[in-house]
Amino acid sequence: MKRIIVACKFIGALGVIGFWYKRFLLFAPFYLVAIILEMIEKIINKKKKSEQTTDRQDASIDMSRYYVTIYLSLLNPYALAQTVKQLLGQLYILVFHSFRLPSPATFHSKTNYILPFKGTWKVGRGGVTPETSHSWGLFTQRYAYDFFMIDDHHRPNSGTGNRLEDYYCFDQEIIAPADGTIVSMKNNVRDYTHVGDLSVDWKTKDFRGNYLVIEHQKNEYSFIAHFRKGSIVVKKGDKVKQGQLLGACGNSGHSTMPHIHYHLQDRKYFWTALGLPIRFKNVAVNGQDVHEQGEYIHTDQEVKAK
Repeated sequence: MKRIIVACKFIGALGVIGFWYKRFLLFAPFYLVAIILEMIEKIINKKKKSEQTTDRQDASIDMSRYYVTIYLSLLNPYALAQTVKQLLGQLYILVFHSFRLPSPATFHSKTNYILPFKGTWKVGRGGVTPETSHSWGLFTQRYAYDFFMIDDHHRPNSGTGNRLEDYYCFDQEIIAPADGTIVSMKNNVRDYTHVGDLSVDWKTKDFRGNYLVIEHQKNEYSFIAHFRKGSIVVKKGDKVKQGQLLGACGNSGHSTMPHIHYHLQDRKYFWTALGLPIRFKNVAVNGQDVHEQGEYIHTDQEVKAK
């Protein structure tokens, strides 16, 4: 599998030449194939590890509806256009950053960031290593995080989980992780109500859902996505303070259940932005001491702001 992924990435990288010679754009989709294969390989490996852990929930989750709806989204002209933008953006990042991507050892933010919510939430996906990463092969989202809330039984919802209101994080307040200016946003994408079976809204007009981009300073921008439709209370150009209310957690865009997506990036434009590793200040991890100087968090941890 790894050899196939490398080969597809190599062939796909030739698509960059398409910026000058359009025929080479035909090679670009191979890079998307490599990313999809990497995601599948990661899920398979994660499932194998989970099956060896007896004190966790059964890992044999039926992902068929997820993959079916993801592939169906390619029939959606909006999603297809965004997929092409994302693919070309990946190639742009590789070439114009000379294949030198940031890591915790090479990048340290100039801004102090807090978690974008109050209370205790779980890190569904995210970290600074290939094993814990949200999407290691997607350079914009390499250091991204998905957050949701759970109960004492480690469940994200009450009842059957077939209603948005069943999920503990749905409609919870989302706050600004640091001072900044709203430079981009969307607030009119519907919330996907067909929850509980891991499918996504393949008909959505924006797979990011409702989102905000906050400029904190040069080359440091927060990207927060999947807000509830119409819940964002700030507008483009507004100055925001750390901890200020931004909106409410929703299930808009490509989202299998209510949650919030957060990552730090180096520019305003999502499609060509480079994801940056981020330490969260004043955060308690799994009920332990509050880390005042900043902490890299990762998948399966429970985190709470001080």
